[in-house]
Amino acid sequence: MPKRRKKAGPFERGATYRATSAFEAERDRFDPAERLVYFRHAVSVYHSMEGWFFYVDGGRGRLRTWDLPLGSLPRRVPFEKVADVDPLVVAAETGTVKPLARLLRNRRKDDPFVRVALEAAVDAGEAGAAAAIVRHANLSTRLKVAALCSAASERRRDVALALLDAGVPAASRALWPAVWSGSASILAALLARGAEVRKSGQSLASMLEYSERQNHHGVTKLLRKLG
Repeated sequence: MPKRRKKAGPFERGATYRATSAFEAERDRFDPAERLVYFRHAVSVYHSMEGWFFYVDGGRGRLRTWDLPLGSLPRRVPFEKVADVDPLVVAAETGTVKPLARLLRNRRKDDPFVRVALEAAVDAGEAGAAAAIVRHANLSTRLKVAALCSAASERRRDVALALLDAGVPAASRALWPAVWSGSASILAALLARGAEVRKSGQSLASMLEYSERQNHHGVTKLLRKLG
């Protein structure tokens, strides 16, 4: 079985945590009664901050964010693990496609573990796992398109094509992530399947200006054909 990525920082993606006591964070409030599914860490050098993001289990997409100034992570974090990484997330992260249909059975719509699993598959470049999740999970179109946008912004060509082949619509808002990342192949696939610049939230002129400035020659060539 493929190896999972090593744990980075105090949390494991797809594991469940709870606050050890109620406390106020920079932008959020944490309560020990809430079960929190960890999914992402982000850093803002501009603001000299970093944050750890959780879905509230059973919270219908609600998020919790624990923000700290860069470099101030305490030795003992105010959270404790209450459940190990969900097997669905392990399968997605390692590209183990075979059990995914079974693991996805009876999951509620937009289940936080399904969301984390899809994000993990996209991040790891596991195209087969990402496609299997989209085919078998009860996911809203919004979350499917968000995965496509992530694949485009991360230049995950195989993942983006697999998602499209699995039925994710070629949403126009995925065009800008493809332009931003310089992925001509993803941009071409989106355009061929009906995505429209005029519905993307960006003008053709601004996309062209950006791609030319970044020397994304393949993207620039495709965009010029649209003018």
